[in-house]
Amino acid sequence: GASKTYAMTGWRLGWAIGPEKVIKGAASLQSQMTSNASSISQKAALAAVTADPAGFAWMTEEFARRMVRMRDGLLAIEGVRCGAPDGGFYLFPSFEAVLRPGEGSGELAAALLDQERVATVPGVAFGHDAHLRLSYATSDAMIDEGVGRIQRFFAER
Repeated sequence: GASKTYAMTGWRLGWAIGPEKVIKGAASLQSQMTSNASSISQKAALAAVTADPAGFAWMTEEFARRMVRMRDGLLAIEGVRCGAPDGGFYLFPSFEAVLRPGEGSGELAAALLDQERVATVPGVAFGHDAHLRLSYATSDAMIDEGVGRIQRFFAER
């Protein structure tokens, strides 16, 4: 979709390809559940999907570099495990080894927000309660600041 491929998060635009019967059913359901995509979003997505894909190579490389930067910082925290994603711009590290007894991702996310002002998404929303979702769709300075705060949080526990 446009969100990850063309860094168009928040534009609320996507598409589906499939058998005609399935697409008609999906279109009927979508029209009752959400409003339609704005014409500006549609024109921007059209420009993106019809552009030369080589023009987006720099963006893919930049996100890969930011991912490594954030991942390396998280892996410096003893007990944190973090694989590399296959796409997008989110990491989903496991904090299982550093969670307190009875603590889940919701409590951990709330503590990070309260104590360090770092916003994360609890992994329980994705079926993994020992994980947090972190975005690296930001500047190096913000990545370093956020990861530094997470490191400090665990160092002081």
